[in-house]
Amino acid sequence: MGSSVLTGLSGGVDSTASVILLQQQGYQVSALYFDTTKGGSEEARTRAQECARRLQIPFYAVNKAEEFEEKIIGYFCDSYCKGETPCPCVVCNPSFKLKTLLAAADAQGIDYIATGHYAGIYRDEDGVFYVKKAANRKKDQSYMLCRVPQQILSRILFPLSGFENKDQVRSLAAENAMPSAATKDSQDLCFLKGDYKDFLKERGITGKPGLMKLSDGTVIKSHGGIAAFTIGQRKGLGIAVGRPVFVSSIDEKTGDVIMDDEAVLFQKEVCLGDLFFAKYGSVTTVPAEYEGKTFQCKLRYTAREAEGLLTGIGDGRAKLSFADGQRAPTPGQFAVFYQNDLLIGSGVIQ
Repeated sequence: MGSSVLTGLSGGVDSTASVILLQQQGYQVSALYFDTTKGGSEEARTRAQECARRLQIPFYAVNKAEEFEEKIIGYFCDSYCKGETPCPCVVCNPSFKLKTLLAAADAQGIDYIATGHYAGIYRDEDGVFYVKKAANRKKDQSYMLCRVPQQILSRILFPLSGFENKDQVRSLAAENAMPSAATKDSQDLCFLKGDYKDFLKERGITGKPGLMKLSDGTVIKSHGGIAAFTIGQRKGLGIAVGRPVFVSSIDEKTGDVIMDDEAVLFQKEVCLGDLFFAKYGSVTTVPAEYEGKTFQCKLRYTAREAEGLLTGIGDGRAKLSFADGQRAPTPGQFAVFYQNDLLIGSGVIQ
């Protein structure tokens, strides 16, 4: 009898295909669906339950709306109020989604957990686990797993790691008569149905009001709150100054939003805090083996990788230095470091 695994099942094609693959590999599979909405989404729950029924696996459902509101949505709103740009998925995976799965697995005596992330797992000769890039580089979600600790990495499976394109995943679901085979890909943020600004307004979240200024101090106009802005933004500013200008800085204390030419957005040095390394977890200084080393770095999920030199600068912070300027490093986003295909660590951009 094979090992047991509890997989997160949303009813979408990725999580459904993951169950099929795990079954083919001989695992005893159970499924957990957790709702993050206060009223509960009956349609989504029913879809996931039907997938489990067709796959003939045990199905469990829990509502985790209160915890999700506190840990993830609270973080999302607070970050914008500070003039930052949050990355909820990076925070959610270790502190909510995977933590919930692992706790449920432990409660039922299940060996492993699994998700439909496009990523892989690598264990080195010393028994240290790392997130690995997926074969499908266009869908690769390793960035979103940059804060997952060893306790979870040692117990998690990513069945989709070897699939090179999404069509292969859909074909697998279709071959097994799964209704999810033709469903659209889910959006990045599960709790947003539209623009994030509307989401914040509905909750009365605006951030500190202030002035929109040019870098020379010229006042353009007042604004209703810094939560509506992000570094590098050009669209939706509602201003005309005779040339293209972009948000170059946001002051949480004064509420001032500074506008400048695009060239100013390109930075060769990026300061990081809240350092985390797969091997060591959260740290207050760059571990000796990584100090002064060059990594392939991403400064946001959609950014291209660039070679960056990592050095500690004290006070729990580090610095990434690049040969070429990187566009709009944004406070609140995560800088992620790779060695070849392995995710080594990350830091929050300050």
